[in-house]
Amino acid sequence: MKGVSNIIEIILILMIVVAIVALAYSWFSGLFGDIMKIVAAALTRSTTVMSTRFKMETAMFNITSGKINAVIRNTGSQSFNASAERLAAYIEETNSPIDSVDIGSPYILTSGNLAKVTVSNNTDCCNKDLRITIETGLADSKTIGC
Repeated sequence: MKGVSNIIEIILILMIVVAIVALAYSWFSGLFGDIMKIVAAALTRSTTVMSTRFKMETAMFNITSGKINAVIRNTGSQSFNASAERLAAYIEETNSPIDSVDIGSPYILTSGNLAKVTVSNNTDCCNKDLRITIETGLADSKTIGC
């Protein structure tokens, strides 16, 4: 018998095929594993944003202090950070600083609960529009009462 026998040829070919399949599997599982992690994170982030809702219940101008007192309620199923750094207030589309958010620490507004937001203003703003936004871009508006 000359060369390699037929049985050894088949065993060598099978070993090469198994090695190639194992290499392809490890490469694809790593590639798709990373993609699946990215997709899962994006899905979690989207679900969180979609289940976050709030409503501004009142907006009153206090003539004595020159500040606007607004009350927002979390009407969604997701809690969100309602600290002054994470909220923005606009009076007639002009950014106005938020003095404080009365909710307690750590400023997490849970579903169904209220937060009192105090907004600074130097001018009379009766009957003007107050819009409060949260970091996800969600916003609600109310006409400021006196």
